[in-house]
Amino acid sequence: MFFLGPPGCSRLENSGALAEYFQWKHISTGDTLRTAAEAKTPAGQRIAECLTKFQYVDDEIVIDTIKKEIEESEKNGQSWILEGFPRTRAQALALQKLNIVPDKFVYLGVTQAVSIARIRQNCTEINNGLYGQELENTAQSLFREFEVNHKEVSDIFAKFIYHYDCNEKQQQDVANDLARMLRVRFRNGAPRRPPKCILVGPPGCGRTAQCEIIAQRFGLVKVCPEDLVRDEQERNPGVKLRI
Repeated sequence: MFFLGPPGCSRLENSGALAEYFQWKHISTGDTLRTAAEAKTPAGQRIAECLTKFQYVDDEIVIDTIKKEIEESEKNGQSWILEGFPRTRAQALALQKLNIVPDKFVYLGVTQAVSIARIRQNCTEINNGLYGQELENTAQSLFREFEVNHKEVSDIFAKFIYHYDCNEKQQQDVANDLARMLRVRFRNGAPRRPPKCILVGPPGCGRTAQCEIIAQRFGLVKVCPEDLVRDEQERNPGVKLRI
């Protein structure tokens, strides 16, 4: 289970609450990197340098650090929630090479204004001398960098991503909503596989609309035979197909 989202979406708090609720291992990319930064190793020193300069940590360092956490969990047969990874295209591709198929990517969305406000706060906590227009320019630049990287990650894992709007919602309410969704997908003691639901009914029963609502609400993939037939007809206009 992967948790992504911009600054200000309470990603760490929500992923941690769910990990505690389901008794899964919680892997926080930020916390893991900060712990590594305290070590007097070349990698640790590089992490500390990047954090101080408000830069993304080098992909190879992040990948190696998170890879160890994932491999340890898989070796022990633990379910896990990973927060803050992958953040770049290189990290997303590295995840594919690990042959890890996500059960779900959860993207917690908030407005740009909320994200930039959180970035300003983070920058001030790291560097008290940063303020005024310099602080604003730094926050805007970091947010644009996040957007560019998120688009590339989304392109790679689009079919797995479940978008959840956190705007104007309390953190505990968000965690409760996500817990309800995950209880449908991961029953205690059940194999780790997504549920498969079939909706049937006569014309006019609202089948398509209900399917879309259920898919969005529980993070499932909607499959509509009519849409598939129409797509096929567009690709092969010379073939007559009936819906």
